[in-house]
Amino acid sequence: LKEKQRGLAMKVILITGSPGMGKTTCICSIARKLRERFATHPRAPHISGFYTTEIRTAIGRREGFDVVSFTDSTKRTSLARSFSATWAPQVGRYTVDIPSFESVALPALQTAIISSPSATAPHVVLVDEVGKMELLSTQFIQKLEELLNAHREPGNRSVLVATVGQNIFRPGLVTRLRSLAREHTFELNAENRNPIPDQILAQIASTVGA
Repeated sequence: LKEKQRGLAMKVILITGSPGMGKTTCICSIARKLRERFATHPRAPHISGFYTTEIRTAIGRREGFDVVSFTDSTKRTSLARSFSATWAPQVGRYTVDIPSFESVALPALQTAIISSPSATAPHVVLVDEVGKMELLSTQFIQKLEELLNAHREPGNRSVLVATVGQNIFRPGLVTRLRSLAREHTFELNAENRNPIPDQILAQIASTVGA
């Protein structure tokens, strides 16, 4: 039986769509709405994870990406920059700084891993994104797998919301995520992207029991 059928995996919600369609905007909106909804709630879920944001020059040219913690926005560092380097892998015209990325991304996931799934407050883990750059980190892949495996108790109420590139279909982690989120995958387009954060928020609230 598959994990979801056995009830042995945390709920996984995926947000996908073509580049520039607003996946990061969507997940940041979900984070903001979660904090507003549960601001005074006695059973508020723990919110953790990270998002990526573009770095642009004064004239608007994109020169790279940073990764930022959802828990503490001061925890921000470089993911990639638009220059060539022999010491780091390349994705298109960007050089990816894997150790820098891992310094924010891994601790952001670790909080939800070390906490018991049966704790009073469930976890909502937001990951932006599971993309070509991030998947260059084997530790990131291992940490996400560890997160899924840590929340395998029947009846667990934790949720993983992740953005994933529209055309990323890789064996292993991505295949597992797509399988777990088969009934909870939202593909953004120009017509539906505005109401989707509220739709996902409703699913999260239903799962965490609030």
